[in-house]
Amino acid sequence: MSYYFLSENCFIYNISNKLSLDDNLKILNIYKSFIRDRAFCHKYGIYDIVPSYNSIAFHFDYKDLDRLQEAILAKTESIDFSAIIDSKTHYIEVDYSGEDLPKISEILGIEISEIVKRHTQVEYHIAMLGFKPYFPYLLGLDKSLSVPRLATPRNRIAAGSVAIGGSQTTIFPEQSPSGWNIIGVSNFRDFSNFSAGDKIIFREK
Repeated sequence: MSYYFLSENCFIYNISNKLSLDDNLKILNIYKSFIRDRAFCHKYGIYDIVPSYNSIAFHFDYKDLDRLQEAILAKTESIDFSAIIDSKTHYIEVDYSGEDLPKISEILGIEISEIVKRHTQVEYHIAMLGFKPYFPYLLGLDKSLSVPRLATPRNRIAAGSVAIGGSQTTIFPEQSPSGWNIIGVSNFRDFSNFSAGDKIIFREK
């Protein structure tokens, strides 16, 4: 665990340097504890709180930095990290005909049908949202499906594209440039209902 001021208006609290579901759940517990305590945030001028995989950023307008740090750390230490995170489960139907599937199959030495099977048998955890509005960074991809991103990113891929990049998978909420490997496409568009901590289950269409 570490913490520091990124600037005179931003305090970072970091749990670890690894991608871990347990660490992310701790971050989300911290996040939800603070956003529920409006009186605390108002007192210390905290106007935005941004969670990531393993750290959380507090944006504030408050002059006494030592007092702010002491208050944030004290509140963090009092949090019950065993608390269950409220979450929704999103079921997303996917047409697994992505243009990069044959290449992925060749690289990994796994049949396309088996790739689809492994991709759909997991309940994915939304660790955070970012890059684009409602873009979900997911934890839970089968390690056997990890594949490097494209050497040259595409200028544009379609909204609803389902892709793998390194050890992660995602669905793109809007048209975007990307170096992720496209494995399918979905008509799902309810991205504004995503929240960090939610679950996603992909189903073959």
